[in-house]
Amino acid sequence: MDEHYEDGNIFLGLQWGIGLSIPLWISFFGWMKIFAQYLCMICQ
Repeated sequence: MDEHYEDGNIFLGLQWGIGLSIPLWISFFGWMKIFAQYLCMICQ
């Protein structure tokens, strides 16, 4: 195998991983915020 080809795959994999994980993190923190507000509403 050509080393440059593997490096390209790693870079492409990182791009896909970052591109897909950022929306997941945003939605995760969004759900955490909603859940925290819900808990604060119950506790009052």
